[in-house]
Amino acid sequence: MIHNTMIPLAICLLLIAAAYILVPKAKYKNTYIVLAILAVLIRVAIVSYLYSTGGTEASGTDSLLYHQEGIGIAHQLAQGVPFFSVKYSYTWYTVFVGLIYYIFGVDRYIVSYINIALAFFAAILILKMALNHKYKFVNAAFISLAFLYFPNLSLWTADSRKESLLIFVCCLCWYFVQKFTNDMTEKKGSIVLNICRIVLVCLLMWLSTLIRIYMFIPLATGILISQLLLYKKSLSRLSAGFAAAVAVSAVVIFFATMNPLTNGYHAISFSNEPSFNMTQDVTSKIQTVKTIASNRNIAVSIVNYVILPLPGNIDIADLHGNRKLEFIVSMDMLAWYGCLLLMISGLYSTLIKRESCFMGLIAFIAAYIFINAMVVENVADTIYRYRSIIVGTALLFIDWDVLRALFTRIEELSGHKSLSSRQGIIHTFSIKQ
Repeated sequence: MIHNTMIPLAICLLLIAAAYILVPKAKYKNTYIVLAILAVLIRVAIVSYLYSTGGTEASGTDSLLYHQEGIGIAHQLAQGVPFFSVKYSYTWYTVFVGLIYYIFGVDRYIVSYINIALAFFAAILILKMALNHKYKFVNAAFISLAFLYFPNLSLWTADSRKESLLIFVCCLCWYFVQKFTNDMTEKKGSIVLNICRIVLVCLLMWLSTLIRIYMFIPLATGILISQLLLYKKSLSRLSAGFAAAVAVSAVVIFFATMNPLTNGYHAISFSNEPSFNMTQDVTSKIQTVKTIASNRNIAVSIVNYVILPLPGNIDIADLHGNRKLEFIVSMDMLAWYGCLLLMISGLYSTLIKRESCFMGLIAFIAAYIFINAMVVENVADTIYRYRSIIVGTALLFIDWDVLRALFTRIEELSGHKSLSSRQGIIHTFSIKQ
């Protein structure tokens, strides 16, 4: 009982303290923090329900696999195996779990509480990115809280899956890119500080690849486009250097990290034949990916990655027959469709203004969806979970000022037409008289 109440309470108190420090002063700051902490408590309740009922063990989800692999890694560390020499399967995230188990003991609750905290800090990063983009606090808070309250994200970022860590890494990466971009645009900021940001972004690209094998590709694509656009506007040598550093890092990550990780990769069956020629090895793996992609209708797959699962037709095996959960998922998807409509405002504004950082975000999201459409399992439950990585950054395109201006314009046009109609009727009546 103490375990289930004192630790979450302590974490909530720490998160409240962190929020008061990190969230800037605003009229609705306290309201935002209260609602954000409520989202944390919802996740704690979800974890308590899942682990107390054995729900995750019954369905055999990835979280259970990571938990079991983490126990083995904790044993390796306990036996004196150096941290960078431990053997692991699936993803480096299992090493992250194993390290937690080594420090705190084998306890899935602790992993979940850390994931919940990471999701909370990702939400604050999203809030700060929205504010840095000159959104009003209410607009920024809506985006951040929408990220926290999506039911699917409440689940994916609560148990011992890797989504929470990956979302945090991606948000932190883009936060540094935005800070760098704003400094270059406004011609301010320390050169040393911005060089440190470049280094950190490259390291985060590498870390994201350890967590999800292809993650550096959409990140590098988005960052390159943002910095090339920035260089075109500002002619900043540092932005050109940033683009070059990201390009070089992407090549190094491809050959030094991604290529070795594809050997025995669980999601795609690459050839196991030994090859002593790196060029042949890479060519063979690229051909495997091309073969998988050629057997798919990419356009349909892209649409699926945006709209699945369909409300009222939740094609997820673990939920079949559970009407309550199917209803929740249907409501979740309807909310997502609503947000997609709202995002048109920010997309329109970004494309008109050609704002470099958000243009890069568009490229990042598009590249991520395209890669998933090509090679990742094209079924509703996989799509539902994988899409969670880009939800927070996608919500940044909800621009209430653009929407307000649009509604005002529509009202003005409607009022003008109504006035014209009334004047026409009066004029006609006068003629008849």
